[in-house]
Amino acid sequence: MSDYPAPDLRKPAVASTAVAVRPRREHPRIDTTDSRHVKPAAGRTEPTASTNSRTVLEIRRPTDDGTRREPRWRIPLGILGTGTIGRALLRQLAKYLTADRLGQSPLFCVRGIANSRSMWLTREAFDLRDWHDATPPSVATDIDRFLSHVRQTTDFAPILVDVTASPAIATHHVDWLRGGCHVVTANKLGIAGSQTQYQALRAASTGRIRYAYETTVGAALPVVQTVRDLCTTGDQILMIQGLLSGTLSYLFNTYDGSRPFSELVRTARSRGLTEPDPRADLAGMDVARKLLILAREAGFPLDLDDIKVENLVPVDLAQDTLDDFLVHLTRMDEPLKNRLDEANRTRGVLRYAAMLNSDGNARVGLGIYPLAHAFATTCHTDNLIEVTTERYRPTPLIIRGPGAGADITAAGVLTDILKVVDFEWHVTSRNIP
Repeated sequence: MSDYPAPDLRKPAVASTAVAVRPRREHPRIDTTDSRHVKPAAGRTEPTASTNSRTVLEIRRPTDDGTRREPRWRIPLGILGTGTIGRALLRQLAKYLTADRLGQSPLFCVRGIANSRSMWLTREAFDLRDWHDATPPSVATDIDRFLSHVRQTTDFAPILVDVTASPAIATHHVDWLRGGCHVVTANKLGIAGSQTQYQALRAASTGRIRYAYETTVGAALPVVQTVRDLCTTGDQILMIQGLLSGTLSYLFNTYDGSRPFSELVRTARSRGLTEPDPRADLAGMDVARKLLILAREAGFPLDLDDIKVENLVPVDLAQDTLDDFLVHLTRMDEPLKNRLDEANRTRGVLRYAAMLNSDGNARVGLGIYPLAHAFATTCHTDNLIEVTTERYRPTPLIIRGPGAGADITAAGVLTDILKVVDFEWHVTSRNIP
């Protein structure tokens, strides 16, 4: 996120005999070095200009222990989720917030961190470099108390960041938006819920409040925004097809018959490339939810039940315990070897792909694609999304890159956070002289 220079309102407008040029309006600078801070006028919620025409905001200097007191003029964040992606996000936020900005203070701060068991709250801004050790003792997680704490003592709409995979947390998204909180999420269970829930999220996030969910499809790849922009500018989606699972991409990019498929699954699990229970990936429902999100962005009013899904897990293994499933995983080997042999006979590749056509028909499953197809060029955990539209044909628009990894996904979440911070700052401070 770029920083903006302080406006110099003392300079006169530049003029010629023919044209008078108004000075460009710059974004207000948060000045932490000038001692002539101006306190907000009574009854006002927006920053005010100082008597010397410099636009400055009152933000306290850092204390000796690195915390920042009373961050009233910074946008408060609450982070929900301290798993793999959550920890990666906290590391990236720590680096961002401690970067040198030529005397300027960041526009936001983290005031709450929570997981399913515990939460950490502070009236000050967390020093995220050692937040777990340096923060006050944790307390049992209470979502209502967490929200109340994050939003108190601020003149901005807070930002709640959901990096969990919890259906319970996802059900709160609508209420948080309706309550005046922005939501940034990598949790697709909200936006890929029922059509009723989807319409409620859309209605609650128009205008003043933002719902950012780019990382629900393709990790940090700009997939959701691209499809949205195409439709907003009047293009018509004719087809979307893609490899939307980093896990399944890895498995079928690697699977060449030299090793049993079950062995590849165990290797991927040991490297953290699958869910703890690999059936969550092999069942195809994660891919179906991602396709559902893109279909809705393209204007198709689908529900999850409208998508045909091929489940790679044999029926007799679907109900087993995880331990039993891992023991009997070899039952998948023969049917998948037969599919691979068929692909080799037709000089094609085996890929687990998602497809949506212009009639709104959607399916996900295993297919054979010719060597000339874009799907045949992928490697490791690549996601590849091919969008054919009225404008982008016969050559489709292709978005490709890593579709898995905590650091990559966290970077996408951080990007969404910075966009919402920029939006919130402009909306709240637009009346600054």
